[in-house]
Amino acid sequence: RCLKKLASIITRSIRSGDVASRYGPDEFAILLAQCRSSDGVRCAARILESIKTRCRSGEGTRFTVSIGILHYQGARKVLRPEEVLLRAERTLRRAKMRGGNRYQTAA
Repeated sequence: RCLKKLASIITRSIRSGDVASRYGPDEFAILLAQCRSSDGVRCAARILESIKTRCRSGEGTRFTVSIGILHYQGARKVLRPEEVLLRAERTLRRAKMRGGNRYQTAA
């Protein structure tokens, strides 16, 4: 139930041209096209606020999320896809270590 609810929240929090997919057992990846790093932060904050609002203890499905944000600058700094995912996963781990319901941006 939690994964379905989170998928619904993510889908409503992104634009029609963005891509959200399940990346692992309890992980999702979201690709925000043509945006600044501040847009990624706003999207993460929107997801966290929606979870806080829609997943109160009285509604039965309560959970927290951690979000790692990596802004990839395309042609100016070319990375292999594996490196992009590795950096995003490191950032997600840092967010998880800080506790639930927060985001962390890549250094």
